Amino acid sequence: MTVMRRALALGLVSTVLAACAAPATSTEGSSADGSAGGPTSVPSEGTSAFPTSSATPAPLSPQPSLPLTIETSCTDLYDFDVPRVEVNPKIGRFYAEFGPHRLVPREHSDVAFDVDPDPEIQRGLVVGGYDLPLEAWVWYSYDVPGSLGPLEILGATTTVHPDGSDPIDLDVDIQARDVDAALWDVTVHDVPNLDARVSLELSITWRDRCFTYSARTTIDRLRLVSTATTAGCRMTERQYDDDFSAALKTPLQVGSRTARLVSPWSRATYLPIDYPGIDVHPAFGWDPDAAPIVAAPDEVLVVLRDAPGFELLDMAAVAWTRKDFVDQSDVWPPKLDPVLFRSPERQSDGSFRLKAPSEPGRYVVTLSFPFEWTCGTGSVWSVFSLDVVEPASAPAEQIG
Repeated sequence: MTVMRRALALGLVSTVLAACAAPATSTEGSSADGSAGGPTSVPSEGTSAFPTSSATPAPLSPQPSLPLTIETSCTDLYDFDVPRVEVNPKIGRFYAEFGPHRLVPREHSDVAFDVDPDPEIQRGLVVGGYDLPLEAWVWYSYDVPGSLGPLEILGATTTVHPDGSDPIDLDVDIQARDVDAALWDVTVHDVPNLDARVSLELSITWRDRCFTYSARTTIDRLRLVSTATTAGCRMTERQYDDDFSAALKTPLQVGSRTARLVSPWSRATYLPIDYPGIDVHPAFGWDPDAAPIVAAPDEVLVVLRDAPGFELLDMAAVAWTRKDFVDQSDVWPPKLDPVLFRSPERQSDGSFRLKAPSEPGRYVVTLSFPFEWTCGTGSVWSVFSLDVVEPASAPAEQIG
């Protein structure tokens, strides 16, 4: 990619310099005698595409008829890297990064260059029935010599293409959040309130001190979801966190006792929120001061959680002696030898069966569950102390 862009830059610089050198009326790619001429001008409607960096740059005229007015930093682009646009939604789940498909030197607007936008796309979903807030960031390679700023967004458009229906152009507002960081807030208004497969076409035009850039990409095979589908899910990060915390408050029933749930990682369904839970220690969520759950050796405990809309899909149970667990609670990665590892089947009523260790003793148990919730997916854990004790013997009957 760097080599390609560097080659583009060399062709671009030479061609811009040639544009300065060539007569202003020249619009042909070759002279009458067949020798290479100046760069091709911007074609009118119906003509061929703009020249690209693959064309051989034209040589400079020994007696230029136009002054070379472009500053040195606009032409000294031997390490030039085509800028990129990164678009992230604040509602929905998709991602797009792409370069401009056209560059126009500001000092020579009669010359344009086609560029491969080389998009990187992550498909997902768009939430309908709301405005779509986007974060747009334009970034340049650190190899670009000199300052090309400040940047100015000239315009943006968004079009939704529902499968089997006419395209819908949406109104767009742009607000600069941080001009120095080339960061803008883009709001796409009134996304259709539909359940459908769609393509989302995004375009943005901006300029710096040297060039005007036009960038466009299409994210296809997106899922558009309506407010009927997203019902019960609020659409800000704080609201998601509050709702998820509330969903975890219903405790887990383990035998005749309860145990709290914690989540090492989760992922919102309709928002770009991921809590990856990297390097989570098994001690996460364990309260050493909480009263232990008590069971007899090999006793089977029913594990159940009654929380509509929050489904525990599977269960993995791991137990360690309490001493080993405490000794390594601050060690990462933990080197714990479990005394129990089981994956019981989920019962028809959504419960699981946990068999206690055979040997009496003090243990720490971690139950982990992948879950599906109305507004997200992820994993929850329940980590609790378990004391396995022999049942008390019945007193001997006295004989009178």
